[in-house]
Formats: sequence, C-alpha cells, structure tokens
Amino acid sequence: MTKSKNNPGRGNTIRESNTMKVMEEIREKIRKAIKEGVSLREIEEIILQEAMMEEREAYLEVEDDHKNGTYFRYLGTGDGVLRLRVPRTRKGGFRPKILPEKYERTSPDYEDFLQQLVLSGMTPSQVKAVLAAKGIPYSEIVMNRVAERISNKLKEYKSRELPHDLLALYIDVKIVKVRISESIMERAIYIAIGVDLEGNKFVLDYEVRDREDLDGWKSFLSGLVSRGVSRVDVIVSDDFSGLDRVVSTLFPSSQHQLCITHMVRNLMRVLPDKEKEELMIRVRDLKSSRNVEEGRKAILSLSQLVQPFSPARAKRLLDAADKYCSFLNFPREIRHYLYTNNTSESFNLTLARFEEELGGYFPSLRSLEVYLYVSIHESNSRWKFRPMSVIRHYSYHLKQLHASRFQVSLDEDF
Repeated sequence: MTKSKNNPGRGNTIRESNTMKVMEEIREKIRKAIKEGVSLREIEEIILQEAMMEEREAYLEVEDDHKNGTYFRYLGTGDGVLRLRVPRTRKGGFRPKILPEKYERTSPDYEDFLQQLVLSGMTPSQVKAVLAAKGIPYSEIVMNRVAERISNKLKEYKSRELPHDLLALYIDVKIVKVRISESIMERAIYIAIGVDLEGNKFVLDYEVRDREDLDGWKSFLSGLVSRGVSRVDVIVSDDFSGLDRVVSTLFPSSQHQLCITHMVRNLMRVLPDKEKEELMIRVRDLKSSRNVEEGRKAILSLSQLVQPFSPARAKRLLDAADKYCSFLNFPREIRHYLYTNNTSESFNLTLARFEEELGGYFPSLRSLEVYLYVSIHESNSRWKFRPMSVIRHYSYHLKQLHASRFQVSLDEDF
C-alpha cells in the first residue's frame, strides 16, 4: 500500500533538504577516512553504504513499510571484495538498486574486469590466480557470461563488411586439438590476414572446419569475396594441392605467391645433411633475384639439387616456378614481406600458446571460439600501432600499381 501525501510540494522540499544533509555526512565520512589513511576500497564501501541507506529512506516515504536493520553481504567488483551492510525492511519489499540481480555476488564492472583479463590473453587458471591475489572471488557463472559476451562479439566480427582493396592476403590453416564429447579431436582453422596499401595489418576472418581440404578453401575464400574482398595484389599461401586453382578462380587478377619458408622446410626433410647448406645458398639466390626470369633460373637450380633425392618434389618446383617467383613482380623494398607466410605463422603461435596453456587442447568448441577471438583481439591490438613502415613509405607507388592492375582510378579510396 502506497502512503498518501497531503502536501507533495512540501515533501519534495524536505526530501531535497535531507539529501543535501546526507551528502554532507558522506563527504565528512570520506574526509575522516582519508585522514585516517583508509583504503580506496573502504571509501567505496562508505559511499555505497550511505547511498543504500538513503535509498531506503526514499522507499519508506512512499511505501507502508518499516526499517528492519541490515545484513552483511560481500560484493565482488573489479577492484576487490566489498563488505556491505545492506539495509532491509520488515516486509522485504526493498532492495537497493546498486546491487546486482538477486543471488549474484558480483557487479557489472566485475564482469567487465573478467572480460578484460580474458581479452588480455589469460587462461582460466591465470584469471583465478589474478583474482585470488586481489582477494576477488572467482565465479564460474560470470565466466560463462563473459564467454557468451565474447562469442557474441565474435559473431559481429565475422559478419562485418571487409575491405575491398588489399596489397596482400595471407591465408593458412592451423590444426588444433579440441575436446568434443568424450574425445580429443583435431579441427582445422582457416585464417586470413590482410595488409592494406597503407601497411596496416589485421585478421580478416577465420573458419573452423573438420579438416583442410579444397571444399574448405572454396568455402572460406568465397566467404571473403561475399563480404567485400575483391582486389588483392598478391595472395600468399602454402603449396596445398589444388589451392592454386581455387585462388585463380576467385581472384583471377591477383598474383599467387607460394611460401618459400615452407618450401625450404619441406625440402630439408628429403635432402641429406651434406646438401642442406647448398640448398640455403640457392634459396638466397632466389630471394635476391632481380626479376622473374632470374627467379625461374634459381628455381631450376633448386629442382636440380632435389631431383636425385625426391623426383616428385623436384617436378613440383618446376611446375610451380612462377608462383614461387610472384614476389619478384613487386618493388624490391617490400619483397621480403611477400615471399613468406610468416605473418600467418605469428598469429598461429598466439593460438598455439593458448592451446598449450589449456593442457594441450581446447576443452570445447566454445572455448576454441573464445580464444580465437582473444587471439584476433590480441593480434589486431598489437598490429594497430605498428603498421609495416616500408609499405607505408611506398604507399603511393603501390597504389599506382594497384590501380593499374585492377583498372581503377587512383581517386578511389583504397
């Protein structure tokens, strides 16, 4: 039953007067606390305490109820655990608005704090350690909500429009282990990292599939195209069988560069130790070639070195010679960025770190998605303030080449 008021105007005046009085009392308590050297956490407790008491006074002015003392409650925040005396009423209808939902023991800023810990790259065990050091309780319920929030961010990330124009597109697959039901199974993560014509680098997209195969590559690359990626100067990848056909179909005007670093790793496996030094000499010749013609000669030399030990690999080198030399179509100053897929490798290492810290596998597909987003967030944050300076320096020249390749005007915003 709501109390009636004979003179609401006079009541408002009294209310304002009481509020001013309470605020002055709070200020005085804070001044006293500061003089006594109490912690900021205790000052926060004072402020919340008085605010709840004042809120109860306002409640009792309009509700037919009475004070009924207080009860202690611990509230987890991003700064630690607060010990509060929560005011109550006899009929139990009053609940301070500053408290979280009933049965919860954490505030919204606590949830934000946990999210920031996760996004900073911490695993659950590391989060628990940080909370324990700060005297903050760990809530599995809140961590699940944080995971849900991150999953929603990931959905938004995967549906955003992508840039039309790129200097380079690095594509790769990372194999990870995930617990699915009662089994530890492998999953293939398709990754795309873009570099624009100003030298800015960012993760474009990812896709989780059962394995690496041509259907997966068609699906993944088609998704990039449907979301806007259309004019790419060079696509850098490993030499996965049939991928060259998928790339040429979806990006007919783009150069396709096969990763020289992966080529060297594969050749090292088939060559005897006495030939490995010679291999590196011939690879250096390839990297330092002045043009595509010289590059082809270097590939021929590599093929001849490999022929006695692996005829199949020697033939593949010759068949893919032009794709190992695509970087030579670009200015010398930026070629070392284009002949290797190390950009994807650095992202893969971030994800591998989480996999290792979680015990060698991701405990669920949802956990994998959460740490994929964390890896993306971590990589993009790191790259945001570190553009590729050489590419930025030659940006205008690269834009001229880009405009010529795709028959577009330099006036376009790319």
